[in-house]
Amino acid sequence: AVRLVAVDLITEVKADAQLGVVQHQVTDDVFVLVSGPVARNAAIQGTLGERGAVSVAGVLNACREGRFAAAVSWPEILYDIYRDAFGLRVFRQSCLDGRLVPTSRYVGGRHVLRAIRSFPDMHAEVLIDRHVAGKPREAWFSLLSAMSRPHSAVMLHTATRYLVVHGLVGGATYDAASCALLVSGPRHEPFALVPFSLALASIRRCRS
Repeated sequence: AVRLVAVDLITEVKADAQLGVVQHQVTDDVFVLVSGPVARNAAIQGTLGERGAVSVAGVLNACREGRFAAAVSWPEILYDIYRDAFGLRVFRQSCLDGRLVPTSRYVGGRHVLRAIRSFPDMHAEVLIDRHVAGKPREAWFSLLSAMSRPHSAVMLHTATRYLVVHGLVGGATYDAASCALLVSGPRHEPFALVPFSLALASIRRCRS
């Protein structure tokens, strides 16, 4: 039921550019919350782009929606900023055929924050670090507050990738059995539900 509600909300906000953060009560204690700007912008750059750069461009465009005319593209993030401005490696050799393919595996969290802050009127911060991840109630409140703010977007940094958070499932207070994140899937579509407890465990394992 929760997944169906989430899909319905995502479809609704994609069809109406005026919708911001929308919420639907599923039970007395559980609701589904979806960010309209994130849903509209996080997957518009196709499925062939470099995933990390697509994620960063998506959250930038979500936060800038309605305020800046020019959208940010993933090549701008990967090549203009990571490679040219920061001097990072952005290619790796494919183990299948030896071709050079774009990658953000050499990009760290500090580079992502710096890239976002390089755009006018953009701010970026670590919302839940390893310390806060050890306090689930505090972490959930911080996430819920951030997702509810206008011109705001959240990414989850796992050990191997950056996932855009399109929405939340849960209640006003933390409950391990019901709280989850609605994140971008393999093709940057928001169809994956990640239990918040697993997201916190992933954050606690991160080295930075």
